[in-house]
Amino acid sequence: PWARQFNWGDNYISFFTDPKFWNTLEISLLYAGITVLLELLLGLGIAMLLQKRSTLNNFISIMLLMPLMTAPALAALMWKLMT
Repeated sequence: PWARQFNWGDNYISFFTDPKFWNTLEISLLYAGITVLLELLLGLGIAMLLQKRSTLNNFISIMLLMPLMTAPALAALMWKLMT
């Protein structure tokens, strides 16, 4: 049972001839394509809505940018407190 044998490319041949692999690859690529398309459309839509200047748009812009500003501010505060 402990004898090992080099099987050259048999694992790759069985892998690429397995229909489950191709089905999984197709589903993964389809999911990735749909996800990227939806993110692109939603991002462009939100950007076009926020392009107009108004009080509501300014508030929404601040709410969207707040998480981006919080992490660097907290990191700077932690470095200041450590020194």
